[in-house]
Amino acid sequence: KPLSTTWAGLDRLESAWQNSGKALGGMFNYRHAPWFLAMEQAVLQGEIGEIRQIHAQKSYRMGERPDFYRHRDTFGGLIPWVAVHAIDWVCAFGGDCRWVCASHSRRENRGHGEMEVSSGILMGMEQERIATVIADYFRPDASARHDDDRLRLTGTQGMLEARDGRVYLENHRQRRERAPFRNFGKRPAPDRPGKWAGGRCMLPGWHWRPGIPPMRTACVNGWNERNEHAIYRN
Repeated sequence: KPLSTTWAGLDRLESAWQNSGKALGGMFNYRHAPWFLAMEQAVLQGEIGEIRQIHAQKSYRMGERPDFYRHRDTFGGLIPWVAVHAIDWVCAFGGDCRWVCASHSRRENRGHGEMEVSSGILMGMEQERIATVIADYFRPDASARHDDDRLRLTGTQGMLEARDGRVYLENHRQRRERAPFRNFGKRPAPDRPGKWAGGRCMLPGWHWRPGIPPMRTACVNGWNERNEHAIYRN
């Protein structure tokens, strides 16, 4: 992930996939993590009402990165490399993205060339939900974990927050921890069926098998530089 950072690369990949007879998938494993499933289950049970706002964070230690991070043509950028996971979370709970704006910065990247180290995304989702995503490489070197992933869902009747693999729920009762979901054989709800809207999204990734519809994909809206209309896979 991402499977490609350019449209030309996407064309080559699609051609190779079509001729391979194999499945193709992007690395979007977080939707099966116990903390994510616990949040999904709570939402389906109506614990926080209708989701109105979503905030997601991805923060990593910078350390000393390999050389390919120093060049945008090989790294691709902080948003498609790191923030894309958080975009996937947002789309899982927020539905299709209607509009998006974003920015990033290379400032203070400790000599890592073209590598961005901070970014922010504002997304307008289905039913006028508002989502924000931030990603950075400024996690302190002495921190206990390499990553600091967070997701907060604000609903009409409560709030869910995931941090350090733990989920906290606050609604008509005081804030408390919600047990992680571990029964992977009985996922709370099936993925929504695949949808195609006149374009391809190279940011989140695909999960296709030749000859049948998409099985499982992330979703993001964007602008197709070829024909200038919105595209997404969900």
